[in-house]
Amino acid sequence: MNSMAIIIGSCTDITHRQVNYIRNNMISLVNSTIGHFKIQLFYLTGNNFTLINKKDFILSLKEYSVLVLSGGETAYTVLDNADFGYLESGPHILPLISTGTIYGGILDGKKYIIKGGSIGDESIYKKIIEYADINMR
Repeated sequence: MNSMAIIIGSCTDITHRQVNYIRNNMISLVNSTIGHFKIQLFYLTGNNFTLINKKDFILSLKEYSVLVLSGGETAYTVLDNADFGYLESGPHILPLISTGTIYGGILDGKKYIIKGGSIGDESIYKKIIEYADINMR
């Protein structure tokens, strides 16, 4: 089974609604299986980046086949702490929601989905998971 880490660092009102939608309709607080993915949610409330600045956390991301990074600062911090080289872009799911592959560093070869923090309606993560289930397994 494939695995997906959803790492959300944005703390806007829409982000809170999106996370509430995920928790109430899709993903338990620990982890869940949806389609072909085992999914783990990491919600960095209040822009607490302590977790994603720890090398142990970055190393733990190697076990996931797809990383969903929400928020520009979140994506940059995770990728920078993983010492990535570059991102190879793939299709866009929607405007400001890109996919591709990470090259270089700890997360070399991992598939990614990067979403702007305030992008999308409450069900945007459902759309992202459905896209990944069809196109990224």
